[in-house]
Amino acid sequence: METIEKTHDLTRINNICIGLDPDFEELSNIAELLSGYAVDIRYLGDFIECSIEEAEEAVKMAKAFKE
Repeated sequence: METIEKTHDLTRINNICIGLDPDFEELSNIAELLSGYAVDIRYLGDFIECSIEEAEEAVKMAKAFKE
């Protein structure tokens, strides 16, 4: 069994999944967008300014990605 390193980078995780099941390709754009929220702002003081609409859209995408 292959060892997979721990990461919060959804793009990297999704690419691994694509190697196992090509259907994950349809989540690539969502994974890339959400990785900015998961990876780029990991530390105290880091933040991304976004509108309420952008935040709501990100939450919808995260729920779709999780499903």
